[in-house]
Amino acid sequence: MLDDVIAMAAGRTAPELLLTNARVLNVFSGELEIAHVAVGHGVIMGIGRECAHAQWSRHSQPGAAY
Repeated sequence: MLDDVIAMAAGRTAPELLLTNARVLNVFSGELEIAHVAVGHGVIMGIGRECAHAQWSRHSQPGAAY
């Protein structure tokens, strides 16, 4: 399982769940931001448009839904 978590966090494998355009609270600034959230094995693997977009485009297939 740890190998899967590391691979997902590094972007080598697709996340189990990709929340797109989610509202994320930035606890440092107190602002709500729009970002993508990659989740796998119940753990947040990454937050942000660039990281999630790269994971989505690298692992998505035409017609596939995450």
